[in-house]
Amino acid sequence: MRKRPLIYLAGAIDNISKVDAQQWREEATEVLSKLGCDVYNPLMGVMGVGSPEETIQQNQEALRASDAVLAELWKPTLHYGTVTEVEEAVSLNIPVVAWMEGVCPPLYLRRHAAVIIENTKFNALHTVARAAKERLKPMQDAI
Repeated sequence: MRKRPLIYLAGAIDNISKVDAQQWREEATEVLSKLGCDVYNPLMGVMGVGSPEETIQQNQEALRASDAVLAELWKPTLHYGTVTEVEEAVSLNIPVVAWMEGVCPPLYLRRHAAVIIENTKFNALHTVARAAKERLKPMQDAI
């Protein structure tokens, strides 16, 4: 049994630079670790070995095992994979925190009461850590 909650870092990987895809995830990992959480970074699977199908399956399994999802959705790029991950997390009742700086949240996010929208990285990181800990706690108490 896990003692620390697991947070999945959803965000653009394709159609942006490696630095843009990596930088916010590294910063988030550092802060979330200090807040008592573990992190799954799907970018590591993309950079790893294996077919695209294996990478997608690995990421889907990690998403399903997560206690919360942090979705970076403010970069001006297409977020097809991120939207799919948000939809899957919502369908599995996994809390989602969408980080959106300076943009109006799209309708697909606003229609989900389960998606919390934050307008700063600081707020998003603290909110997702809190949500993950709240979701993990009942599972720990049941044992």
